[in-house]
Amino acid sequence: MLALHWLHMNYLWWGVSPIGFIMGGTWGLNTRIWTNAFIAWLLVTVLIRVGGLRLYRRSRPAFLGMALGHVVIMGLRSLIDPVLGLHGQLAPWS
Repeated sequence: MLALHWLHMNYLWWGVSPIGFIMGGTWGLNTRIWTNAFIAWLLVTVLIRVGGLRLYRRSRPAFLGMALGHVVIMGLRSLIDPVLGLHGQLAPWS
């Protein structure tokens, strides 16, 4: 992990993030997270290549808003679902 982090921070051409090393050991999340991680990587790569860092920095609040919106909705569902008797609807993999 330290070697991957050092490579990621010191070499611009090293495109592998050390986060992938951590995610590789989590079998339960692999079925859900790899597609999302690939789509996020692809979007960042396209944004940087098409519009440069300026477009990437301008679009960051929109993506952070989507992540925050997801967290808020899941938090509300964790409070509302038990009241309505919806068990197992919040996390279908559990």
